[in-house]
Amino acid sequence: MPDFSLYVIMVFFRCENEASAVRQVAGLMLKDYIKLNSQMLVANAELLGIIRSQVVSGLQLILDGPVRRTLGSIVTQLVSSLGDLYASEMC
Repeated sequence: MPDFSLYVIMVFFRCENEASAVRQVAGLMLKDYIKLNSQMLVANAELLGIIRSQVVSGLQLILDGPVRRTLGSIVTQLVSSLGDLYASEMC
């Protein structure tokens, strides 16, 4: 199911002209994907790297309030699901 995660990553982080509600739904789907597939993400370093780079980029670029709050939820889920593995990579 990595294709699905790549799709929601693209919608959430790259479709800046899309309505905030659409981007929020994509972000919440990504958050749920991370929660349900955290063990697979540990094994799939490439996908985790893509998520990590998009999150870091998003923290710098996303200004829309509701979308930024959704990004905060994604970061919280990443740290909650992957713990030190993710947090140490962010620093």
